[in-house]
Amino acid sequence: ISLDFSGLVVATDEDGDNFVLGEASFVVMVEDDVPAQDDEGSVTGHVDEDELDDGITDGDAETTTASGTISGLVNFGADQPGHFGFAALTDAASGLFSDGEAVTYTTSDVDLDGVLDTLTATAGTRTVFTLSLATDGSWTFTLLDQLDHVPVDNMNDDMEISLDFSGLVVATDEDGD
Repeated sequence: ISLDFSGLVVATDEDGDNFVLGEASFVVMVEDDVPAQDDEGSVTGHVDEDELDDGITDGDAETTTASGTISGLVNFGADQPGHFGFAALTDAASGLFSDGEAVTYTTSDVDLDGVLDTLTATAGTRTVFTLSLATDGSWTFTLLDQLDHVPVDNMNDDMEISLDFSGLVVATDEDGD
């Protein structure tokens, strides 16, 4: 933001003659800050397909739900408070498959506050998982159906698929940056 104070400054000499500064001769520039990602951090969650309704439970402590917060990953700077949401997506390719069907992502504003707060992953007519993200950065991932794992030698029950949602999250500060 450029603040021009030139027209507000009047110089007066000893005998009372006045002079107003010309346009753009006394300007203060205010640089805006924007949200920045903290370079030192990541957030992970773990869910277990074994605990789906038709899964074969393995008795460990993992369930089909994981939750946490990403609030510590972003510094909103001077324009606080900020908020989190998702990018707008409609049937976007995810690169994932469930029961042989491509999984797509769609985001929506479930609580109708103007922020896209829910990512729904579907394969055909089935919802595979949801990821809810509150404006304060708290999140909940709920696995509802299986994801296809790429077959490898020595397949076992501990194979994991890593899902990276970082490119889908939008952090916005108070003035809309």
